[in-house]
Amino acid sequence: MSYSGTAVSPTLQTSGIVNFWFEVVGPGNVEVPLDFAVSEAVSASATNDGNVGVLAIADPSLNGAPVSGICAYTTNVTTCEGYPVLSSLEETVSGTVTANVPTQGYIQVVGGIFPPGYPQNLLPYSGSYSASIDPSITFDPSFTLPGYSLVFSADAVPPGTAPEPATLALLGVALAGLRFSRRRLN
Repeated sequence: MSYSGTAVSPTLQTSGIVNFWFEVVGPGNVEVPLDFAVSEAVSASATNDGNVGVLAIADPSLNGAPVSGICAYTTNVTTCEGYPVLSSLEETVSGTVTANVPTQGYIQVVGGIFPPGYPQNLLPYSGSYSASIDPSITFDPSFTLPGYSLVFSADAVPPGTAPEPATLALLGVALAGLRFSRRRLN
């Protein structure tokens, strides 16, 4: 995910978010160790000593795995929301998921004037920010049970989700009505 934007005081922040689903599919509902590797890069610039920043977060939603995040500021800030101030970061976090249970993770970028309490009555200022996040999820090398695979979906629904029976019934009625109307025309 790549995201960029501009900040002009007194506007505060804008953001972008991408949700993703993944599932470990296999013969049993065992706890499966996974590694979540993420490469993140952020940058920010401002005029008139403005405080423009960007925060990049990647959350794989693995049991026991921390959320990965970094941020960049145009002023002398050492931490933001508990994440380090760095221009780039490559890290791998580990955790587990239960096989055959869909899991939702997300990556998010928030940019703008930080922190929200930063004085807005200073000189008008503007700036720009950008961020990129490149995540990947793999099996931990210690996991050796055969017959398991990872399934990913960038859609808003978990992988392998089937429509509800009522939805299928409604679709059937609509198709039957369409067929009946075509017969009447002929």
